[in-house]
Amino acid sequence: MAVVVKANNVGIAPRKVRAVLDLVRNKKASEALKVLRYNEKKEIAMMLTKLINSGLAIADSEGKYD
Repeated sequence: MAVVVKANNVGIAPRKVRAVLDLVRNKKASEALKVLRYNEKKEIAMMLTKLINSGLAIADSEGKYD
C-alpha cells in the first residue's frame, strides 16, 4: 500500500509544482530524489524532496517500507 503525504499552504502556484511533479510521478523514491536533485526549479524540488523523505519516514515507522 502506498503512503500519501500532502503539503498545504505552500505558496507556489499549482501549475508550476505540477510541471516538476510530472517528472517524478510513478517512480521509485530513490529515482525521484535523483531527478529532483538536478532540477532547475530548486524551491519546488526542495519542497518535493522534503515530502518524499517525510513519506519514507512514515512508511518506515509503520513498517511498510522495505
